[in-house]
Amino acid sequence: MAKIYSYVLFLTLALLVPLGLCAELLSDQTGDGEVVVLAFGDSITAGVGDGTFPGDYIEVAPSSSSLPGYPGRLSELIGVPVIDAGIPGELVSDGGVYRFASSVIANDADVVLFLEGSNDAIFQVSPTEFKLSLQKIANIAASLERTLIFQTLPLSCCNHSGTRLFTTSYSGQVQQVAAQHGLTVIELESAWNTECPQETSCSLLNTPEGLHPNSDGYDFMAELVATTLQGDSPDE
Repeated sequence: MAKIYSYVLFLTLALLVPLGLCAELLSDQTGDGEVVVLAFGDSITAGVGDGTFPGDYIEVAPSSSSLPGYPGRLSELIGVPVIDAGIPGELVSDGGVYRFASSVIANDADVVLFLEGSNDAIFQVSPTEFKLSLQKIANIAASLERTLIFQTLPLSCCNHSGTRLFTTSYSGQVQQVAAQHGLTVIELESAWNTECPQETSCSLLNTPEGLHPNSDGYDFMAELVATTLQGDSPDE
């Protein structure tokens, strides 16, 4: 497992919305005696690009169902099941908002980690439409009485640097919707930008593809989410 990025983890904990909820996040919402986490999203959740490393020349990120992505790594870190519900190519504004409820119910999920929007950015879905989809997601989670945790979007580079304008706008919408519903946000975008401030390169991404994380990137994501779910301080 990659090193703990102490400064980034501190930054993320400082930006959690709302504060003080970490200890309550991993709780049994369904009353079945166990805690199940569902990681919902697109190809980044599905682990596309895992198995590659900084310095590899990758124009098309590989996909392998045998590699854990960030959900598998997260499960090892927090010691509870984390179900990977990532669908490559999915848009929040299309398939995601319609798949969400059935996925949560089918997996008896108590906690749902939501990270989606990179494909919406590729198709230049308007931020207004994206926000409407997020509102629907938040309403569904509330009606099902499940804990929903939003993540802002990781920044792209290189061949996909053109999507950054949209993903940054989407991350702003994520923060707004979370604030309206009293939800926790994992500030992946801020943490990512701290680790990779240059638009032309990023050690956490497959390059020059520039959209999907490499193995170091998935380590980074899992550590960030685990710190939030466990309520750890960076020094623990």
